[in-house]
Amino acid sequence: MMTHHRSNICNILRQARKDKGYTLLDVANISGLSITTIVNAERNIPSTRTIKALADAYKIKVKLAQKVDGNIVYL
Repeated sequence: MMTHHRSNICNILRQARKDKGYTLLDVANISGLSITTIVNAERNIPSTRTIKALADAYKIKVKLAQKVDGNIVYL
C-alpha cells in the first residue's frame, strides 16, 4: 500500500491560507486559480506557477531551489 506524504511546500501553503483566515473561495478570487488547483496544491507538489500565485495571494516569500537530475527537476 502506497502512503502519500505531503511535501513541505504543501504544508506551508495550507498554513499560510489558514493564517490569513482565507477560505478556498477567497483564495480563488484573489489568485485567479480554481479551487481544485488550490486544493491540489495543498495535497500534492504544485507547479511553480501555482506556488508563485499562492505566495502572492498570501503575501509570503517562497524561495524555490531547483536541482536538475537528468530529465527530473526537483523543487
